[in-house]
Amino acid sequence: MIRIPHQVLAIRCSAGELFCATCKSDDNGSHEERRVIVNDPHNDDLNRNSRPANIALCVPFNGDIDCVRAIIGSCSPIVHEFYGTDERFPSGRRAQWKPISSPEFAEMLSIVREYGIGFNYLLNSTSPESYITDLPAVFRHLEYLANLGVTTVTCSVPHLAPQIADLGFEVSSSVLQRITTTAEIDHLERLNYSRIIVAEELTRMAPRLRNLRRGTSLPLEVLVNSTCLFGCPFRMTHCGVDSSTHPLLTLDVRAEVKESLGICKVYWSTHLVDFVKGSWVRPEDLPALSRLGVSLFKIAGRDKDSQSVVQVVETYASLSSKRIFEFLKPDAHPETDFGVPDFRSHEFDEFFKFFFGSRKGCDGMCHVCRHCDKWASAFQEAYANK
Repeated sequence: MIRIPHQVLAIRCSAGELFCATCKSDDNGSHEERRVIVNDPHNDDLNRNSRPANIALCVPFNGDIDCVRAIIGSCSPIVHEFYGTDERFPSGRRAQWKPISSPEFAEMLSIVREYGIGFNYLLNSTSPESYITDLPAVFRHLEYLANLGVTTVTCSVPHLAPQIADLGFEVSSSVLQRITTTAEIDHLERLNYSRIIVAEELTRMAPRLRNLRRGTSLPLEVLVNSTCLFGCPFRMTHCGVDSSTHPLLTLDVRAEVKESLGICKVYWSTHLVDFVKGSWVRPEDLPALSRLGVSLFKIAGRDKDSQSVVQVVETYASLSSKRIFEFLKPDAHPETDFGVPDFRSHEFDEFFKFFFGSRKGCDGMCHVCRHCDKWASAFQEAYANK
């Protein structure tokens, strides 16, 4: 195991592989180490002055400390926080990529704290019984996490928010709460929520985001790389299966249930209009969202391998991309081929002008607008002729 000084947190080999086994195990290997020197953790001017104004990334913790080190090494100025769990309690979606022990979790928190980066702990199960059946244990653990430096808690059970805030945490809503109106935000603010992530469907809806910004002073957050269907009717069921603590729902049963409900992935991977109509946005679109009043940009990927997570975070941090699948990491349905073309990002320049460069923008009335349908047909025709 290589011991890496705090100033050298990431290693890439000359072949471009992250955490290359050859580089780590064979001093005379064919690959050459290239160490990534990061900012001095004690120099705040150096660390934060290079962050783009009003753009801060909330990046996934997949259980791998080396992944955290690599992201800090290449992207620390624009990273606001890591989010995830130690899997002590259920959270809203699939389990993280790699299990982690309590000592490893504490080590990870010490690293992010040293670089002035926050950690957002997820208590966002869609099953309230995950927490309310053992509230003393939940709050004992939160007190322990506060001492380790956790800064934020994402809470999907509103009546717990005041007690969580009393422990000194920033309390964030969960994307699973599907916040779309200022009335919902007002209710949550009265319960001591201090940060709002809006429903996935609103990520491209400039008029709706603009109205939310006018109606609240709380920070607004969007999910930028969702691979879920727009308006997915299966989302709550999937998340319910992930969040459930029911003893009959073993891992095998969960996988079987989710597989039987996997029709949404079939749509996404075989119907181009569903891909085009999704809620994802490109790294190039973050400044436009920032101008609408969004300040926090959440990147999905807790269940992805470290190579994928680092690539996606680095791409969003650069605010530019060459290909769509540099930042989207969809799961192809096992019974189908993943049929979406390998799009270049610039091919969507005119497409996204409708969302962020026009007065009208998207209002969610797809059956009237047909913008995405028209572009999907155009893309289909263009790629069929290649």
